[in-house]
Parts: sequence; C-alpha cells; structure tokens
Amino acid sequence: SLASHAALGLHTARFSGPPAQQAAAFDQWRREILAVGGTVALRERPSEVDAEIDPLGPAPSSVGLLRALKARLDPDGRCAPGRLAPWL
Repeated sequence: SLASHAALGLHTARFSGPPAQQAAAFDQWRREILAVGGTVALRERPSEVDAEIDPLGPAPSSVGLLRALKARLDPDGRCAPGRLAPWL
C-alpha cells in the first residue's frame, strides 16, 4: 500500500508477504526511485527483511549538510548515536 503527501514529496509504502519477497519488492522500488533522483529509507521492518537489504541505502546529496548540522548541534555525539550510520 502507498500513502502520499505530494506537497511534501513524502511517500510511505507498506510491503507485505514473505520477507524475501518484501526485500525483493523494496529493492526494485528503491532502484526506480533512485533512478529519478529520489531517496528511500526503511523506517520499520521485520528483522528478516533487515538482514536482506540496507535500510538506508546510498547517502543523499545532502549528506554534507547532515554531517555539518550533526556536528554543530550535537558535538559530543549524544543524540541518537549511530542512527544514520554509515552516513554520519
């Protein structure tokens, strides 16, 4: 299923079925979104799916800005350490 917030450019997809099929469907969807310049990250997923794919995927073009903000706002790295690893 898909829920979209077009004004925000945010779309939430929910995959169902066996973990291997979910992972394959997500991988295909991610490739198509990346091909048109979008980004995709998995927020919630079964551990079986997590083992099959990278939840964050490639770093977005804004990764430099994310790193700078993290360093400025959380210089000691206390807030959500590792949450966006390996990007940050």
